[in-house]
Amino acid sequence: MLSAIDERVRCHRVVPVQGGRFVHGSDNGVFGRWNALLAVSPAASSRMIRAHGGEFIPGRLDDHVERLRAVARGEKRGPVQVDFDVSMACPSACSFCFSAPYRATRKDGRLLDGDLLLALIRQWAGEGVRVVRFDGGGDPLTHPRLPEALSLSARLGMRTAVLTAGDLLSEALVPVLLAARTYLRVSLNAASEETRRLLHGRQSGGARLASILRVVDVLVRRRAQKWGPAAAVEMPLGATSMIHPANVGEVAALARLVRDIGFDHLSFRVVLGRDHKVMFSSEQAESLKAQFAEIRRTVVNESFQVFLPTRDLTDTGYVPSRYFTVCRASTHRAVVEVGSTPDRAAVVPCGRYRGEGYRSSQAGRRRVVFGELDGTDSLADLHAGPAGRQLLAEFPQRCGDCIDRSVNTALEDIAEFLQQSPRALFHPFDADALRDDAGA
Repeated sequence: MLSAIDERVRCHRVVPVQGGRFVHGSDNGVFGRWNALLAVSPAASSRMIRAHGGEFIPGRLDDHVERLRAVARGEKRGPVQVDFDVSMACPSACSFCFSAPYRATRKDGRLLDGDLLLALIRQWAGEGVRVVRFDGGGDPLTHPRLPEALSLSARLGMRTAVLTAGDLLSEALVPVLLAARTYLRVSLNAASEETRRLLHGRQSGGARLASILRVVDVLVRRRAQKWGPAAAVEMPLGATSMIHPANVGEVAALARLVRDIGFDHLSFRVVLGRDHKVMFSSEQAESLKAQFAEIRRTVVNESFQVFLPTRDLTDTGYVPSRYFTVCRASTHRAVVEVGSTPDRAAVVPCGRYRGEGYRSSQAGRRRVVFGELDGTDSLADLHAGPAGRQLLAEFPQRCGDCIDRSVNTALEDIAEFLQQSPRALFHPFDADALRDDAGA
């Protein structure tokens, strides 16, 4: 039984928990190794909460719990994490890209003003933001001031992440990433040059797969020189791949390639959305099933993890209101993108509504945004303002699908337990019944 007194956790007695095991270690060190949280009150009542590290990395679980604890006390708090889309430009032209239609609505003004970018980072550090994840939208590496933004965020004590297709990765960026301990995640999507060109656009300005992997190899070696055996804990490196009919035959080969080059994990993802719906033949589906089994048997090891999709390969959505009642993800993990003009940053509810702030207002069409930032208003002010409260009241009922379902259900369960037991503690747990249902 545990209690938290004067910010210290005391163990009074050990209560055995059947059906799994506790997972101990730093957030990065145990990433992918737990699939639930055991919520325990000081009185030793407990509840198993379905959750996994992918909902919190690159941040710290404790930061997320403490923010929810403060909100439960009635405090006005801003987000723990900001997903910052600083660019709407991208060298790739991926066939499954949901951002392409709204990026095409403007021919210029695709980069957020550099001074505003840095001003917002300074502001967010003062407001308690713990993580800035540079995402897209476009590819964040297209913004010339991204290295400054990474360095500034790190100096101000915030963790950083960069999600990129990798086309603009260069050795010049490696020292910046290392100094900021940035979690880099590269969308590879192919194990061969031909498939990469097919999926990322034959006429795009994207780099060759071999060029991307050469830079990753340099980063892996320099990371090892800097931190030795602790490299993956200090600065994790991840890769992702969509599962598409064009690359379905390369899934196992890609997993081996990613492992051998030195990434720490690979996440396979399903192409979502009715506009990009893909279909697989029965032969492709069987091949994929066999390759997944091969990956589990011969590729995964103690230092390399592969996260396989839990959604159906042709999933086109579900009704989110059946799974959670409050969209906490939209305020707990804010999404900020290039606004109606480059000197304004739009705050949108989540990745599903990316582009709502970037598109210019159209007659008779209401943009789904909390508002725009110019360096004066805070994120918490926008969320708590009249327009923000009205928008939040519409979620999740207005949504036909949710890309943050697991985040929302985990946050809701944590918040509910804190309402019952404000001093509860939450322990990463590997639940046997959920072992094949973890994700990242």
